[in-house]
Amino acid sequence: MPKDEEVRTEEVKQRIEDYNTILRDIANRAEQVYLLLGDPRGAKFDPRRAVRTGTYSPIQVEEVVSSYQLHEMALGELDIPENVSLINPIEHLCTEVCEFLSEDGRFGYKDSNHARPWFAEDAMIYLLPAISLE
Repeated sequence: MPKDEEVRTEEVKQRIEDYNTILRDIANRAEQVYLLLGDPRGAKFDPRRAVRTGTYSPIQVEEVVSSYQLHEMALGELDIPENVSLINPIEHLCTEVCEFLSEDGRFGYKDSNHARPWFAEDAMIYLLPAISLE
């Protein structure tokens, strides 16, 4: 294995160990912890790009998920405490595809990864349990 890959592998292992320590520490201090994973993002979500290229088709979920492969691998290595819940926005916002246009033609994103306020309010209700004070 080349030196660069060895260093990278060790850095990833160290980061996973650090995340385990952080998660364990937070979980020991709270009744319930929510870990928010990555949301759908990428150049194809950018309205300027869509207008410039004339591409308004939904984005295949596999394409969106592929940008999180390293994250998925690391999650598989974490020791997630029982009181830690994972929230995966892609599971809530996408089916086989990720839509970035509303039914009435409005863009849901400001750029490649920032939701517009109306879209966040309408589509991101899955976050309510994590932010509820009850």
